[in-house]
Amino acid sequence: MTKVVRLIRYFEKEGDDLVGEISLPQDKLNLGELQKLFHIPSENPMYDCYRITNQNVKFFQNLIRHEFDFEKYEYFFECDAVE
Repeated sequence: MTKVVRLIRYFEKEGDDLVGEISLPQDKLNLGELQKLFHIPSENPMYDCYRITNQNVKFFQNLIRHEFDFEKYEYFFECDAVE
């Protein structure tokens, strides 16, 4: 059975290299809240990639301990399928 895992990936602003991945606590994520946060219609399961900005970062800071540095990195909320 395929399971969906949601995480944050961040990349260098200069060069676009992947710098890291941050696992999110799956039990604390609510699809409805995420859809509102990113202004996504309720019928969209959010399997795409979504940019994290200064406007929505507080939601993620409440879930994880990470020092977001928007000067150096670009952050994305993403979804992976795992077996």
